[in-house]
Amino acid sequence: MLGGGPGAGTEAAPVSVPAGSRGVFDGSGELVHVVRPDGVTFERDLTHQWSGPRAKKGELVVTKVRRLLTELTLKGANGNTTTLPRGVYEVVHDHATGEPVPVAYQQVKDGFLKWLKEPRTFLPDGAGGWAETQAGADAPTYQAWLASANQATAAARTLYRTASLLPKLRADPSAIKDLLHHGTGDDQMAAIYVAVLMAKDGVPLRWHQVSAWHEFADGKFVNMPAGEGKTWVYLVHAVRQALRSDVDAVHYITTRTQLANRDFKAWNEMLTPLGIKVHRMNHQKPPPEPAPGEPTIEVGITHDVAFTYLGEKRVPGQKTADDSIHAIVDEVDEALVYSKNLFILSNGVTRKAPPRSPGS
Repeated sequence: MLGGGPGAGTEAAPVSVPAGSRGVFDGSGELVHVVRPDGVTFERDLTHQWSGPRAKKGELVVTKVRRLLTELTLKGANGNTTTLPRGVYEVVHDHATGEPVPVAYQQVKDGFLKWLKEPRTFLPDGAGGWAETQAGADAPTYQAWLASANQATAAARTLYRTASLLPKLRADPSAIKDLLHHGTGDDQMAAIYVAVLMAKDGVPLRWHQVSAWHEFADGKFVNMPAGEGKTWVYLVHAVRQALRSDVDAVHYITTRTQLANRDFKAWNEMLTPLGIKVHRMNHQKPPPEPAPGEPTIEVGITHDVAFTYLGEKRVPGQKTADDSIHAIVDEVDEALVYSKNLFILSNGVTRKAPPRSPGS
């Protein structure tokens, strides 16, 4: 049996995965997450200590702390204090024992609200205080730990895989495209994660977004509040579907023209260099048909699809009735239920109506 770390509880994680259990390993081959047959999980934290048994999700909670005018002062278990620089921090509290206990701080912005190129991570130093560490400083490792502790096993596996590939992909960005087109499902997700991270306005995607990718891949609906980054979830799912050999084109359908224009611009800039075509739907001038073997994503709103069909007798990206078009619909309840989905294509709106026929 492995020994538990501070506050780990009375039960420790097993050295090997018991029969019927599942395990997740990091890039060095170290076991970092265990799921027992009864659903109880264990994870190694960023100090390499095993947690106690976790029987439910949501025990590791991230909140933001802003200290722009004064430094952030942390009080250690030994009574000593540690002063951190001014900025915006994410503090991670573990609620396993009922009372929230801070287990990590990560500075993401400086005192002028500018994103740090590399976040700074502060963990318990083992002597009752706090110290800066490189453990979990990269986004995927940090998020993989959070995913493990929140029982998001599939997301943890993808994020640990991403962390193992991050140094290689950062050193050779051209490898992202190769991994995207020729890698496994987890490799594709890792490639997209790094592509987003390395973009002009790079975003460190969070574990719950990665978890949503897996939910979409399983054919499930995902409910995410505004501001939780669902557009990035749609992007990853759209790319993975477009790369499938049995899909001719992917529709990404949102609810507002300005949203479609915004997302088309961002997706086109990011995905075109990666060998994925992105078109803005336009029923007055439909985009070119996808070429064989060319992953294609069509971005637009419901009206774009409907009026293209009324005018062309086919939807954007469709060549024949046998083509496979995969649709991703944002705000599906609004788009398909609550909106007035009545589309009329009139060819004589500026001309007088014909005379009424006798008896009509």
